[in-house]
Amino acid sequence: KRGELLRNIPNLRTIRISRTLPDKVTVTAEERTPVARMELKGRKTVSGRVVDTEGMVFIWQRGTQTLPVIREPQAPGTPKGSRIRGRTLAALRLIEACRDPDFLELGVLEVDVSKHDFLVATLGNYSKVKICWDEMDESTANARKDLLSRLTKIRDAIRSRVTPDTVIWNA
Repeated sequence: KRGELLRNIPNLRTIRISRTLPDKVTVTAEERTPVARMELKGRKTVSGRVVDTEGMVFIWQRGTQTLPVIREPQAPGTPKGSRIRGRTLAALRLIEACRDPDFLELGVLEVDVSKHDFLVATLGNYSKVKICWDEMDESTANARKDLLSRLTKIRDAIRSRVTPDTVIWNA
């Protein structure tokens, strides 16, 4: 029953069912927490799709207005109950890395995954960053290290204010 519930309700992260004899059953459910909204490039309508840190896509309506957006290139996008992968997963890793206190000032608002070689992130100051890193489609320590290195360089370049009117950064 547990497996069936988890398959049918993607919003559930875990569910525990325990039985205490003679006549007691306890069900404990933990909901997923959205960290980014999932939208389609070129569409103005809100899909209601969100993704959690594990990459699971599900529907969530309340309190998502301020979450960063991952913009997928074409319809229908990653369906609810599925896990994101490829460039879309790389976008999630970028958003999660920017939640680190060292990079909060970047304030990622949106990540467009429609390009084949890089991601385009819109920052809190509405400038854009073209970014790619080693092994960005993989979940390795080396990939994370290179991503953090590139974010550090972007953050430091923005802080330097050498070119305060820059609208596109290339990392």
